Amino acid sequence: MYQLQTKIMHFDRYKQVGFTGTCHFNIREQQEDILLKIVHMLAEFAFYAGVGYKTTMGMGQCKKIL
Repeated sequence: MYQLQTKIMHFDRYKQVGFTGTCHFNIREQQEDILLKIVHMLAEFAFYAGVGYKTTMGMGQCKKIL
């Protein structure tokens, strides 16, 4: 499930289209415990790594919400 909204960032010489919102990932109970640990690890790493385009300009930020 996801709830995303398109946003336009206005820079000095151009505009950049992106989005904000939340994404929910569901893992079935019968999946291995290691898969759950990997997903949590990647979600924590995404905050530091940044995702997408123009991360040095403040885009591509994400955080894990429980």
